Amino acid sequence: MKYLRNFALSVISATMALPVMATTHVVEAPKHSQCMTFTDDLTTQFKPRDTPHSVYDIDYELWGMVLNRTVLFAGASTRRHMKKPKFSAGSRITYGHKSPYRLEGNKVLFEKITEPLEANLALLVEEMFAVGHEHDITAMPRSAQLAYWLNLHNSVMMYELAKAYPVKEPSNFSPEEYDAILDEAKLIQVCGHKLSLRDIREKIVYPNWADTPTVLYGFWRGDIGSVNLNTKPFETYNVHQVLAENAREFTNSFRGYRLLKGQRVVSPLYRNDGAAFFESSKEIEDHIAYFLRPDLKQEFAKNAPLTYGRSHPTIADMSGGQVPRYWAGRNSYDMTEFGYASAERMHIALTDNREIQIRQGLVPGKAARGTVTIEDIPTVEYKVNWTIPSVREVTEDNPEN
Repeated sequence: MKYLRNFALSVISATMALPVMATTHVVEAPKHSQCMTFTDDLTTQFKPRDTPHSVYDIDYELWGMVLNRTVLFAGASTRRHMKKPKFSAGSRITYGHKSPYRLEGNKVLFEKITEPLEANLALLVEEMFAVGHEHDITAMPRSAQLAYWLNLHNSVMMYELAKAYPVKEPSNFSPEEYDAILDEAKLIQVCGHKLSLRDIREKIVYPNWADTPTVLYGFWRGDIGSVNLNTKPFETYNVHQVLAENAREFTNSFRGYRLLKGQRVVSPLYRNDGAAFFESSKEIEDHIAYFLRPDLKQEFAKNAPLTYGRSHPTIADMSGGQVPRYWAGRNSYDMTEFGYASAERMHIALTDNREIQIRQGLVPGKAARGTVTIEDIPTVEYKVNWTIPSVREVTEDNPEN
């Protein structure tokens, strides 16, 4: 049987499992919902059940189309500390991204999201809610459930930022008609529950996948200090592999780890969200070391003091949230020049960065010839030819580092 809603998302199932039974307060189920009983404990409500014969799956074709058209692949980090851009001509003001990490991580082309594409995003979010309302998510295979929560979180994050763009700092932004910041606003409705993005992470996924810390690398926060937003959706068959790829990209970038003034500085992600998976700094170190490439693994093993870096909250776009925006009235301003100029500068910098990635063996390809380029690159270039560790569902008897 194939379930199709407006050609946006399709849910395919061969079996229908019994609804999950609540263990705490039960409220009335909404009509037409497969969630027949309810509890106000979100961890229990959405706890995956043992349904070995379930073959539920979800087709994320529309989400894949949106990602393909809006996400710019930046490639692996070259581990260069980028200097602050030069001032604009005739002023002391710098427009666009200023973070030393600005060339790391994929970028979302919010500047190019048109009304038709935004409408597709709205349809996608609506259908994601409908799937969670009309189908028992907990009856799906664990990998299908995890892919659903990751895609739901990231699509809502993108949609809210696209609606309100330009936005400079997603972590400090409050959606229209909400008194809470984006991370805590109850934007999502699934199975009769109103959820925030934080609820999905901390009350559903983290506790129910506590033996799989790579889920940390699946939740995109919208800023340049965040883990990657992929150019493809999470799927049942690839969710753990893509999470491992995200973990490897993040830990091997300055966003994840860097050696600075004799200290091993790691992302605040491990302090803020890591408590759900790690009981000590030693476990955090082991986890990071597991994904580091050989040269960085050796550096990391020197046991310098471990500390947490600061956040980099600027939106992960091309212009730092500075794009054309027109205001009516006598004192109106046109930001077209500054917005487009900073985006173009970012594009040139990423193109130049790709040449360095090729020479360092981080991405396949041939370096350009016939030109002389002066760049701030490591004296000794290296080739990185690691293999991605196998990723699998782990049990309590064999926890993942």
